[in-house]
Amino acid sequence: GGSTLVEDDSGQLQPDWEGSRRQLETDANGRYRVEGVATGVELTVSTSGAFSTRGVVTGIELAPDEVRSGVDLEVEPAGRITLRLPSGRQNASYQIRLSMEQAEGKSLNRNTNMWGNRPRSVDALAAGVWTLQVYDMRDAQQLLWETTVEVVAERVSEVELDL
Repeated sequence: GGSTLVEDDSGQLQPDWEGSRRQLETDANGRYRVEGVATGVELTVSTSGAFSTRGVVTGIELAPDEVRSGVDLEVEPAGRITLRLPSGRQNASYQIRLSMEQAEGKSLNRNTNMWGNRPRSVDALAAGVWTLQVYDMRDAQQLLWETTVEVVAERVSEVELDL
């Protein structure tokens, strides 16, 4: 188990009871500073953003009065896919599976769900060609539609599901 700590308005780290997080801004060189971090607790530092891939560093544990610098989070420019249902389509529930093949047989995978007729955006997708598969939410084995989408860094790719 673990807990999430977030920085409050005074710069103090507090338990994240509501799931909301205060954003830490970086300086012009991409550096950031977090003060008041608990000691003796294994920490995970991560980034998130609509147009950058997720960076994660795990296993950071600080001793009392220790200052750690050079904790680098590697991120790349990323894109967003916005999914829309054809006009007139309502009360739908779909499972969306996204995958992109990489070198050496590895792949990136993301899953999301889509309900009703509201558009659904998937952020922080690495640039490249992604395979998009749509499944019926009630029968996760029933493939309803498949296509490929080119994700371009710092751009939104609009996809209308052809169902």
